[in-house]
Amino acid sequence: MKKINLYHIFLMLALVLIGTGRTIAQNYTWVKKADLPDPNYQGASFTIGTKVYVVGGVIDHINTPVNLNRHVWEYDATTDTWTQKHDAPGTAVFGASSFVIGSYAYIVNGWDSTNSGHGPADCWRYDPAADAWALMAPFPRTGRYTCAAFAISGKGYVTCGFSPYTNETWQYDPTTNAWTQKTSFPGVPRQSTTWFTIGNYGYVGMGYPQSSGWAYFASDFYRYDPSTDVWLQLNDFPGQPIVGESTFVLDGDAYLVCNVNENQYNFSNGASRDIWKYNPTGDSWTYWGIFPDTGIVGGNHVTCNGAGFIGMGEHYVYGTYSRVWWSFGPATGAYSCAATISKFAVNNATYNFQANGSFSPAAQLTWDFGDGHTGTGTSVIHSYAAIGTYGVSLTVQDSGTICTYTALDTAVITNLSNCSVVAGSVHIGQQYTLYASPSGGGPFTYAWSSPTDSSFSSTSPDPIVVLPANVPVTYCVTITDTTGCSASSCTTITYVPSLDSCETSLYIYPSNVPGLYYGYVYHTGATPVSYSWSFGNGVTSVDSFPTYVYPTAGYFDICLTITDANGCVSGFCDSLFYAFKAGGGPIHELNILQKNPLGIGTIDAPKVAVYPNPANSEVEISAGGKQADQVTIYSINGQKISTTDKPLRNKLDVSSLTAGIYFLELKINGQTSRVKLTKTE
Repeated sequence: MKKINLYHIFLMLALVLIGTGRTIAQNYTWVKKADLPDPNYQGASFTIGTKVYVVGGVIDHINTPVNLNRHVWEYDATTDTWTQKHDAPGTAVFGASSFVIGSYAYIVNGWDSTNSGHGPADCWRYDPAADAWALMAPFPRTGRYTCAAFAISGKGYVTCGFSPYTNETWQYDPTTNAWTQKTSFPGVPRQSTTWFTIGNYGYVGMGYPQSSGWAYFASDFYRYDPSTDVWLQLNDFPGQPIVGESTFVLDGDAYLVCNVNENQYNFSNGASRDIWKYNPTGDSWTYWGIFPDTGIVGGNHVTCNGAGFIGMGEHYVYGTYSRVWWSFGPATGAYSCAATISKFAVNNATYNFQANGSFSPAAQLTWDFGDGHTGTGTSVIHSYAAIGTYGVSLTVQDSGTICTYTALDTAVITNLSNCSVVAGSVHIGQQYTLYASPSGGGPFTYAWSSPTDSSFSSTSPDPIVVLPANVPVTYCVTITDTTGCSASSCTTITYVPSLDSCETSLYIYPSNVPGLYYGYVYHTGATPVSYSWSFGNGVTSVDSFPTYVYPTAGYFDICLTITDANGCVSGFCDSLFYAFKAGGGPIHELNILQKNPLGIGTIDAPKVAVYPNPANSEVEISAGGKQADQVTIYSINGQKISTTDKPLRNKLDVSSLTAGIYFLELKINGQTSRVKLTKTE
């Protein structure tokens, strides 16, 4: 994705300011508040008066359907308490949009619990005074989720979102209870954008672009003026491109908290804890510091009672949902100069120091970093120039309460290099995907080379190579971050073909008949071949192509072992097959067929695979070097979940799937194959 040069220049200037200990924040601090009673992921959240409301969302991962809820929780910011209200009507959804007009909140769209590929297009109005709901005019398009939504001058706006990817913008007028299409968001269609309002403008940007192939995120950013129905492109977001929606606005500035950046997403190494501040007057982003808890994504976020709030969501450990709730803002008294220090490592030689306490907004906070440099403010970032142990002090002075307090801490610097990288690989057969896991001030540039293969070079984060048999090949990568720091790493890999002369594979997929599954066997070896089946519940069979009806529901490991005429033995197990009553129908029946009724050929089908499998975030499609034209994901009971055309670099994101069994229908060069995928938490 193209980035403007200002993108890099801005961060380099920011790091120069950081190195001198310059202030980058106001007297705002983080305070842990009362947990939400339910875990919650991608619920709708909004503020009316001094109350915050969290509606719906995912409360747990199960295989099917997604475990959603229609709970409504009210948070009182003055008493730090949660109260459950009457459940919301309609279909339980997650990723719904919400906006507030006057004393009413409006909940629009969302993803439903049936894995149908979309959600309801309902628009519900909530009256918190009466704890009552009213059904309004439906959203004019098929239900969407993870849209940007906001209200300005008495009208609501919904833009971008998924199913399908869109950049349409729609306006809702409560006086006429009608939707009107407005000028589309000018960037490429996308979902999971960052959005907020300041004054009479809406701000939208970043997110998953339609063209990303679930691999790269956007960093472009725009301002919408409802009075003229005009979008204006602003400066790009200067950090790593991100997805997420965790923002709030304080004193005319927006704060962007946590979310997931490209590097973390591509290598499943957690959610970001970064905090950025946006100033609309200068159209500028400043790195504020680090969130004091585990990074979250898909959380709830609002501005209420003079403070920002963020919490719940997923800790980017799939299926691990949170109940935490944090506030960010000025202390409300009684004021005290007493303070504590929190420190967070930005990288090897740089720390973010944060002051915590109930000091007043007028208090002066002064830092001494122990190396001759000082700073002021509640959050400062300082880079050390030499290895050593440094005493850090924070002095709080408040003329209003006439008090002074000094807090002490220590910073230990053992390595001045602020970036690093580890090279590795995953493979299926001879096809290897190289990858680099970097750290530092991303985004990163990549330069791959090979001292054993002079013809190889790549600037991709994860290039694909095909290795010769039994020949060690070394691949090296050099990453460079936005500060100019470079680091290198090499990996040597050898493809060793299997010494076995026989192998077997088993593909299981749903038919069009509820409850009926087919299995397709592929094997090599000298004939005749004998078969030994285990259905995972103590029942076995020596038939070549057995039929079996499960008497009870549950998870089962279906295993096949073949023995060829030369005595070669090969086995394959299809783990976590789930037999259950689908829609009140029969327990799943498994038919093992010699030839797939869907037309998957005996030659082409085994050449198609996905890895890793099981997987929890991203899979790569191995198709003999061919590009997949289309990938459709089906649930275990045959419901279509999503379709992706020409996934970039044959990679597919599966992080949004709940844990369980899925089937990927792959269309490649006019042929169709199905592959089973086990999604883990």
